[in-house]
This record gives sequence, C-alpha cells and structure tokens, in this order.
Amino acid sequence: MFVLTMVLFRTQDYIMSQMIGVLGEASQYPNLAQTLIGWLIAFAVAGLCISAGDGYRRVLEARFVPYFTGIAAKDMFAMVHKHAMRYFEEEMAGNIAGKVRNILNNLEHFCGTVLFGILQPLISIFVSLGFILAMNVRLGLILGGINLFFMGLTIWFRRQITNCGD
Repeated sequence: MFVLTMVLFRTQDYIMSQMIGVLGEASQYPNLAQTLIGWLIAFAVAGLCISAGDGYRRVLEARFVPYFTGIAAKDMFAMVHKHAMRYFEEEMAGNIAGKVRNILNNLEHFCGTVLFGILQPLISIFVSLGFILAMNVRLGLILGGINLFFMGLTIWFRRQITNCGD
C-alpha cells in the first residue's frame, strides 16, 4: 500500500503535467473541456486513493508498531531473566527498567525513520525515474545513473563519518 501511495503521488504530478500540456496546445484538442474534465477526474481519483492509502497506512502503523514493540519487550524480558542473580545485585531495578524503556522508545522511532526517512524518498525517486523512462529513455538512464552515483557517494560519506567517530 505504501508503494502504491507513492506511485499515486507521482501519477498526480504526471496528470497535472498532462493538463498543462492540454492547455498549452488547446488548438489540437477539439473537445478541450471533455479532455480537461477527464484529467481532472483522474486527478481527483488519484487524490482519493492517496488519502485512503494514507489512512490505511496509519491504521496499520497504529496496530502493528505496538505489536512489534511488544514482541521486542517480551524478548528483552526473557533475555534479562537469563542473567545470573549477581547481575541484579549490581544493577538497580530502575536502571534496568529505564534501559529497556529507552530501547523500546528508540525502536518505535527507528521504525518511523526507516519508513519515512529512507523508504519513502527511495520509492519516490524510483517511481519518478519510471515516469521519466516512459517519456524519454535516454534522460531516464542519465538521471538514474546520477541518482545511483549520489546514493553511493552518500553511503560512502556516511561510512567515513562513522569510521571517524570510532
């Protein structure tokens, strides 16, 4: 559903460009009003599908993020119980509970970061490249190569920064 929503976002951009193209070349369209109404209906349907997909994503997120954090909490609880009693004599219960709570909060934040900070832009780039490839193959390949180069460069710089921090 997430990918479909990103495709629909880019489809709306494409529909808008087609509407502008129709208005720019109005003399070539004998039924200008019908053509524009058709594109407007397609634009509205795409917008409704985007809204429905976003609502569905939010429902799934509200339902499954707590489920996955619950699984992580059970696993952490089981792991804590595997420690020897000496561990609990050295560590206060509040410290252990605080560490577990911090890990679970970071896990929820991490899920959002992965979904909206990494996957959404990547899907958006590839869907846009798909539309560009459909229109002009040479331009799409050039832009795809540039995007891959900059993605690789970004990953390389990120690894260099991480190595400097160690």
